[in-house]
Amino acid sequence: MTDKEALVRMIEPIAIFTNQNRWMVIAWCHLREDYRAFRIDRIKNFRIHSDKFEERGFDLKAFFEKEDNYGK
Repeated sequence: MTDKEALVRMIEPIAIFTNQNRWMVIAWCHLREDYRAFRIDRIKNFRIHSDKFEERGFDLKAFFEKEDNYGK
């Protein structure tokens, strides 16, 4: 896959933040089966589903500690 190809993902957003002048959304990614941070300016389009989210016990502090490149 090249950088120009779009990847379709189903995500469950949990938080939004800004880092280095970029808006990010933290979401459960069904493709990767993990929480990921996505740059909002790279999202080309989206569709809202009526599905209910599964409770996964998200810990924001632990997410940022795991992703040591955020907040620096």
